[in-house]
Amino acid sequence: MKKLLIIFLVSVLYLIPGYSARFLFSELSITPDETNNKIKNIDSLFSLSSQYIATDNEIALLYIKKGKQLLDGVKYKQGILKYYLLMARIAYYDDAYETAIAYFDSIKPVINFDIESTELAMYYSLNGLVQNCLGDYQKAVEWMLNSIEVREKLGDFSEMAMNCSAIGNLYLEQNDLIKAEEYFRKALNLNKQTSHAVRKGFILINFGKLKEEQDSLNQAMEFYSDAHNLFIENGDLRGIAASLYKIAQIQTEWEDYQKAISNLFEAEEIYLKLNEKYGLTFVYNQICKTYRETKKNDLALKYGELANNLAQQINSNPLLAASYLQLSEVYKDQGKFDSSLISFKAYEKLNTELISWENNKKLSSLENQAKIVAQEKDIKILNQENRLRKILMYFSIACTIILLLITSGIIRYQSLKNKNLLQKKEILEEKNKVFEIEKQLHQQNQRMLENDLELKNKELASKALALLQLNEALQDVGVKVNEIKTGKNQSDKNAVNSIMQEIKMATNSNIWEEFDLAFNNVYNSFYDKLLKICPELTSTEIKMAALLKLNLSTKEIAAITFKSESAVKVTRHRIRNKLQLQPDKKLISFLLNL
Repeated sequence: MKKLLIIFLVSVLYLIPGYSARFLFSELSITPDETNNKIKNIDSLFSLSSQYIATDNEIALLYIKKGKQLLDGVKYKQGILKYYLLMARIAYYDDAYETAIAYFDSIKPVINFDIESTELAMYYSLNGLVQNCLGDYQKAVEWMLNSIEVREKLGDFSEMAMNCSAIGNLYLEQNDLIKAEEYFRKALNLNKQTSHAVRKGFILINFGKLKEEQDSLNQAMEFYSDAHNLFIENGDLRGIAASLYKIAQIQTEWEDYQKAISNLFEAEEIYLKLNEKYGLTFVYNQICKTYRETKKNDLALKYGELANNLAQQINSNPLLAASYLQLSEVYKDQGKFDSSLISFKAYEKLNTELISWENNKKLSSLENQAKIVAQEKDIKILNQENRLRKILMYFSIACTIILLLITSGIIRYQSLKNKNLLQKKEILEEKNKVFEIEKQLHQQNQRMLENDLELKNKELASKALALLQLNEALQDVGVKVNEIKTGKNQSDKNAVNSIMQEIKMATNSNIWEEFDLAFNNVYNSFYDKLLKICPELTSTEIKMAALLKLNLSTKEIAAITFKSESAVKVTRHRIRNKLQLQPDKKLISFLLNL
């Protein structure tokens, strides 16, 4: 009975949704001694790759691939999470937002959203950056705020400051200068708790950009200068070069060309030490532009060619197009119209390709947004299905338990019933045996009485015997009676003993577990026409419109204006809205025809 119950229990458990034999039997796995060393090597490779992301993604990918090869041979869930985060970062810096979102989807099954961790905070931050580039600023801010919440619980004030600075940039891109300043100040206050001077320098640069938006070039220069001093004190070469570049841009605006050139040369020297070709290309283009402003065409040509050569080396079409445009203007100033025409045609060809690339990028962004909406719907449906499966599983378990209890009760009741019947049968059999014994005793007594009666009859018939014969007969009867009594008592005793031994017999059973001047030389009436159409444009938006008329890419404009690419995209969108262009009217085509 117990075996039957166990078999029934196992059979029923297999009927429960989602239940399988692996929950009854599991294998023991032994981690090799080398696992810890492999994990350390994986972490080291991933850490090295992180240092190269955004500056040299190819080198970063090499380190990531080596780490991934080691990761494939080890059960290291945290390593898988780090791998996806690194690949998502590279996709973001390569403007591959769809790929970044795909990596975010891969992260969800391996990240624990209930435990605050550095990886979770980074996941939120990266999502915010991608949403910003896709134009969903509300979601971008929400993701950043989630990251700040996690960082606060971790006590990571330094990263909280950077997240606040990023949110400030989001509002700056939307021209919400009040909100932008609010978050920049929060970033500064948080940074005071960490005394991270280099990050403070970049926050000051953001303040400088804010002041430029507010047309306060003097205050912007103060912030850039303070940032420059911090970078010098802490020996951060990239920060020094970046601040010098921004300072030189304002000095060019002020027509202080000598100081601008001096600062640009200093930035050039730093970028040469760092072997940072992107930075050098921007600096050379700015030097070329500044020399053109001072009519030093030979020097302008020299640095324009340097910028062009570097742009070809790093295979950057946007930078190459910008350098060809600069060279075209230099050749034109020198009277070399054939060379100017050749450079301008090269610029136009690249520019056409870049326009097509930008359009494809916009289309890809729209497709990404549509996919995100579809994915969110799928997730809701999947969550509903999961909830339904859980309800069915719990219901099945409850029914199974109830069924087991009922079955167990029935089995126990039947067992007790059978046991009682068996006991009653045994008692009845014992009673029958006793009855048979009593019957036999009664028959013996009857026979004894009959014998006594026969003897008395014989005595009456033999009155005539003599006394001696009578005495002898009586003596014989007495002996026979004694023998009968003796036999009777012994038989009764044996019978009773046999009955007692049989009654005592019984059986039991048992049962059951996660650049203005140069521009005016060519398009001297552009600004007037633009302002006539839309007087509300700010100086920053006018500059952006000029850069767009030159067919510069978002990345080039970002580098020239020292803004993030997402900020450039926001400004473009703002210009388009102010110009009230129809949806089918392209902004660049409009500006080119102006």
